[in-house]
This record gives sequence, C-alpha cells and structure tokens, in this order.
Amino acid sequence: MKVNLFLGILALTFLISCTKDYNLNVKKTKLDPTVTVKNNRLSFKTIESLETTIAQLQLLENPEFDEETTILIEKQGFKGLNYNYNKICENEIMQSESLENLNIAEDTLIEDPYFATLLNEDREIEVGEFVYKIDEYGTFFGPSEKIEEINSIINDLEQNEVTELPGELVDDKLYKVADDIYLYDSFN
Repeated sequence: MKVNLFLGILALTFLISCTKDYNLNVKKTKLDPTVTVKNNRLSFKTIESLETTIAQLQLLENPEFDEETTILIEKQGFKGLNYNYNKICENEIMQSESLENLNIAEDTLIEDPYFATLLNEDREIEVGEFVYKIDEYGTFFGPSEKIEEINSIINDLEQNEVTELPGELVDDKLYKVADDIYLYDSFN
C-alpha cells in the first residue's frame, strides 16, 4: 500500500512539474486542410490561414491539435517546438531521472503557447513563400529557399557572440541582413 501511494505521489509530482493539463475531455482542433508540412515545418498558404488556425487554438483550453492531425503532421516530419518535452510529460513517469538530468526543457523564448504549437523544433514556420525563424536575436525571414543562408547568419552571430543586431536598419526594428533576408527585433 505504501509503495502504491509513493508511486501515485511520484506520478502526480512529475505531471505537475510538466505544467501541462491533460484533460482527455478537452476538445482539440483540426488543422486547416490547406496547411502542409514542408521541410519539417508547417506551411500556411496565407497569413489569413495562419491567423484562423491561431484563433481556433485560442478557443481551446490546451493549444493542441486533435490526435488525427498530430499523427498526420508528425508522419510528414513535423515535430513541434516542445515535442520532446511534451512526449515525456504525456507518456513517461520516470522513477530515477528528472527532466533536468535529460537536459530537456520547455522552450521559454516563445511565450505564446498557441503560436508555439505551430512552430517546429527549430522555431520555424512558413507563410506564403517566406520562412520565419525565431532566434534569441529576433525573427529572421526571407524566401523559403534562403533558409540555409538564414541558418548560416544565425550560426555566425552565435559563434562571434554578437551583442548588436546585424544589418542595415530599414524601418522601426527591421534590419536588412542580406539579399532578401530580414531580421525583426522581436524582443526589444
């Protein structure tokens, strides 16, 4: 009896530490059928489609897709921003390890849980012909075919420990960092 009580308390403690409310009766949303998965990120044809999806998610207690949609987009290569963290919180009750020991943490850069649901593990999303990638420096964006160049710019910033935003200021908080690649200062 004491062992069962201990395991029950351990399970409850673990689930609480994941800060998720997994009520099986909570309604979840389906993804707009025009949304696809390209290069492991969700791709919305229009900004309106993205806004509609966010609005649908905001009507729910938990910003999650229904099981059918989740299975479909994961089969196509999409893993959400907090994929590894959420899988542990949903499926595993660890007896001797904690999240800290596994070095897995919930992403804290993206505060909006509804928008975070739509980002992949690399904090990317595609809208129209543009890819958006959120980083500690801000939101980089450019044509989808420029994602490798965007990643290279971010790697250079991280390796050189840059403290000032790169590029030429072209508008309030908007910098042109390369041909057709921009950085929006999202965090200042």
